Amino acid sequence: MAFEQKQFVFFVTKENIYKLLFKYFPEVYSEYEKESSFYCDENGIMGHIIFGDLVNNNVLELFRTGQITRIQDYFYFFESMAYSDSEYVQEILVTTVLWRLGSESSLREYMLRKTATYADTLNADIERSSLHYV
Repeated sequence: MAFEQKQFVFFVTKENIYKLLFKYFPEVYSEYEKESSFYCDENGIMGHIIFGDLVNNNVLELFRTGQITRIQDYFYFFESMAYSDSEYVQEILVTTVLWRLGSESSLREYMLRKTATYADTLNADIERSSLHYV
């Protein structure tokens, strides 16, 4: 399901992030279902693992195979995450998604072009988080 460009931004919260993710990215849900116990603990779904293992790997594979339309869908979702008021959602976006995807230089350039509305702020967050891990 391709999103219409910039027609809407999801209201992403800690409570609905996985419902939205799995609805619009059934390929992520399919992978999650194969080993759902790996991605959950006593507190529920472990977001950093889902996004780190499943979402990032899907985006990187799509980028390597040139499937730009589907990558754009992921970036619309990431943009919705960026506008979220939830610290949980923001933390997953910056420390797990953007930090990892931003380490791929050609993908980072694409990310910054596609996320122009909030790229400066998030890029600063990525830089801060990368310094934290050095």
